[in-house]
Amino acid sequence: MITSISNKGLMRWMVFKGALDARHFKKFLVRLVRTTKHKVFLIVDNLRVHHAKVLVPYLEKNMPRIELFFLPSYSPELNPVEVANADLKQAIGKLAPARQELQMTKASDTHLRSVQRRPAHVIEYFLHPDVYYAA
Repeated sequence: MITSISNKGLMRWMVFKGALDARHFKKFLVRLVRTTKHKVFLIVDNLRVHHAKVLVPYLEKNMPRIELFFLPSYSPELNPVEVANADLKQAIGKLAPARQELQMTKASDTHLRSVQRRPAHVIEYFLHPDVYYAA
């Protein structure tokens, strides 16, 4: 799963099978840009996928619509989406253990849809001291 949150209370996510690769990341970026009217300033960590050379032409072509900002290496605490991920893990942890992949996917989707309908909750993620800089 890949997730994006905004300090305006928006949340977008995409679930896929397997590990995150450049193809999945580009697909997510395309969808993200398509669903917003304003330029997207996306804060990302230094995962190799985020630096993939196959993304360069897309990012250069779409510079008026999207720009990536890289966090310092080894600083996940500065990534606003990690606060959202912690919230998801806590919510799923309160449920009965998922025995199958589909159960985990449904539980994640249910929680994310619930959060997505509550922009104020998404905005609260940015009140965390480590990510307040992005508020």
